[in-house]
Amino acid sequence: MKNTLKYTVVFLVVIFLLACGSTSLLKTFKNKHENKQYESIAKTEIKCNKSDKGCNQLHLIKGDACYRLGKENNKPLERFDCAIEHLDTGISLTKQWKSGQLDLNQDQVYENLSESLRLRQNMSKGAEADKFTRRLIQTSAAFLKLSPDNLAAIYFNNSANFTALRGRILTSPDDPRVCQAVDHILSRLLTASTRAANSRYASQYSVLIGDVKGIKAVLVNCP
Repeated sequence: MKNTLKYTVVFLVVIFLLACGSTSLLKTFKNKHENKQYESIAKTEIKCNKSDKGCNQLHLIKGDACYRLGKENNKPLERFDCAIEHLDTGISLTKQWKSGQLDLNQDQVYENLSESLRLRQNMSKGAEADKFTRRLIQTSAAFLKLSPDNLAAIYFNNSANFTALRGRILTSPDDPRVCQAVDHILSRLLTASTRAANSRYASQYSVLIGDVKGIKAVLVNCP
């Protein structure tokens, strides 16, 4: 009985220390992020239980720091792998995105994760590239469900689906289902194109629409 009580006390002390550690690290992370000390955040190992208060924010902040470093071409492959891991974990742990003065900007987190997946996909070949394409389709679909009118969500989802369709386009250019899939992607992009023209996604939409139109033009029996 005494041993059981002893181990229970030790366990509770460890849990308490972990929770306190998460709170302390979160304060440090927020301060470093505010001062753009992204390298320091990226190098810091996160040790917290999923249920710990602030554990989700630790992952989101580290993921954001890695994303920013990757966009600066600072070890991009390593940084985007880090961004993908921690942004994805942060999303899965976050149950409340807004509370009082706290606003974790759910759309921006999904956008940064989607961009990390897209860029990581571009750095890959073969099966690895296919893996990132599938993950981007899943992430952007969830993003689109949360924010159906978000230009970034629309772009990433259609871009990923178009990439996934390329194999069928090459092997079955006369398949009417391929034509239908291309038409569906083009329709969704064109519907959003007017809003996109006046946004920071103007160039991406223009290029993607041009690519989809170019493919449609060479498909067999695809008016």
